[in-house]
Amino acid sequence: MADRENANFAILSGSYCSPEISAEFGKLPPSFIPLGQGRLYDRQLALARACNARPVLSIPSNYVIQPWDAEKLAQEGVRVVRSPTSLTLNEAAQFVLEVIDATGPLYILYGDTLVEGDRLVELDQAAVHRTRSNYHWAEAHVGENGMLHISSGYGDGTQDRSVLCGYFSFSDAMALRRACVTGDNFDASIETYARNKNLRTIEVREWHDFGHLSLIYQSRRNVMVSRSFNSIHSDGVALAKTSSKKAKIRAEAHWYESIPGALRVFTPQYLGHDSGAGSYRLEYLYLPTLAELFTFGELPAYAWNQIMESCLDFLRECRNHQPAKDSEQASPKRAERIFDNLFRRKTQDRVQTFLKSRGWDDTVRVSINGRQHAPISDVCQRLLDYIAPTRPEHITVWHGDFFFGNMLYDFRAGRVRVVDPRGGDTDTDCTIYGDNRYDVAKLAHSIMGGYDSLLVGRVDFEELNPTTFRFDRCTTPAQEGIVEIFASLEVNGAPLWTDEIRAMTALLFLTMLPLHVDDPRRQNIMLCNGLLMADDLFNKSES
Repeated sequence: MADRENANFAILSGSYCSPEISAEFGKLPPSFIPLGQGRLYDRQLALARACNARPVLSIPSNYVIQPWDAEKLAQEGVRVVRSPTSLTLNEAAQFVLEVIDATGPLYILYGDTLVEGDRLVELDQAAVHRTRSNYHWAEAHVGENGMLHISSGYGDGTQDRSVLCGYFSFSDAMALRRACVTGDNFDASIETYARNKNLRTIEVREWHDFGHLSLIYQSRRNVMVSRSFNSIHSDGVALAKTSSKKAKIRAEAHWYESIPGALRVFTPQYLGHDSGAGSYRLEYLYLPTLAELFTFGELPAYAWNQIMESCLDFLRECRNHQPAKDSEQASPKRAERIFDNLFRRKTQDRVQTFLKSRGWDDTVRVSINGRQHAPISDVCQRLLDYIAPTRPEHITVWHGDFFFGNMLYDFRAGRVRVVDPRGGDTDTDCTIYGDNRYDVAKLAHSIMGGYDSLLVGRVDFEELNPTTFRFDRCTTPAQEGIVEIFASLEVNGAPLWTDEIRAMTALLFLTMLPLHVDDPRRQNIMLCNGLLMADDLFNKSES
């Protein structure tokens, strides 16, 4: 095997995704497709590291890289090459290799591809995978003379096809560059190289194709569901949520079991509850979360208008269903308890827990961007003053955790699908009813507060000392457009983004601080965001 020292790892992502993919994720290079709490390139770069090779990423010449992506790529030591989008794959490969002046060992990975397997670091290989899927792919055949032959087509659908996955390794980049000059297409260039360098095929364990819309969702499933995230497990058919807090799981299951039929179109199919195991099961949906689309997508404003309208459809339908007028659920006593659990007592308890964890007293002041803020307890009390106590008319069917991370979007139906309902205003409560204003605040938490982006660290933040920070949310133009859409929304003729909802939204950031104790940086980001949102509200009221 040739020496891999000074090898380059070129990810060819110099063209935009197909129109059907762009319709659901925005106009992105393939390597920038959202994948969980990151992008496809995060996992592609992991393969480059495994090969101990210098990563090179081609992108369309006119694609605007957002600052946090640029920073992340720089931290990974990625050389970005801007490529004309008019080039064929063969021309694009030649262009990139000439720009980096590739010599010696080289790996090439298509930007819409991810592979897993053994011996991928070895040189002079073309990765293949056996499949019966009916897509137009390049198939690899080894002739009687031992030479590699490549043909493109759909296959006959009756037998396995040995399909080239889009991952190659070469011991001699110069030989490939010469082959690209004479080849009519990249497949022909690979065949030419193979004749001179004895390129062989290697079957990979897993091939994830992100080049077709339907395959993107299958690939996302295969990449993500084989891993466990906290209490969520899935086999790609059903999703099971399990917890040692069995009362909470029972409350969530009860919500799915008890909501009115008109709301079931907004949820996955409910598949039952196992009280002994403390779990329930849902249909696995091949859909992106709104958190992914907001944080990593680049959908235009008109697409977000449709998404926001679907969110309002859910909220409106929830408000159409109230508990019986003479029931305990609709009583003033119940309303008072809801307000205490969601706002008054929760705020006091959570803030004191946070201050104690930091060793701060009630007088500690935090400085953000050179401005000192009032003590956190004082800020929270002032925010509470903006919020009217819950009244019986506020009590309707609710979700209770209606933020982007708990919403998926079905582009074909034009409808949001919600998961992970709260199930009650306490962990031991078991009801489908709550304060409908809270759902609006949770939605604003994602949009106006940018919670989902902050959660994955896509922010400009620096801790100067334990109580002094530099903070900038760095919203994208697309996100700013979504903020404008939300600020203009109304439900039943009343605006959503009121001072009361502003106060609730700021409180959500400040009362969640103990929940992020495992990550002090993220906790400080939430603290800064909550204080700045409160400050905006106070300044608005005083002007």
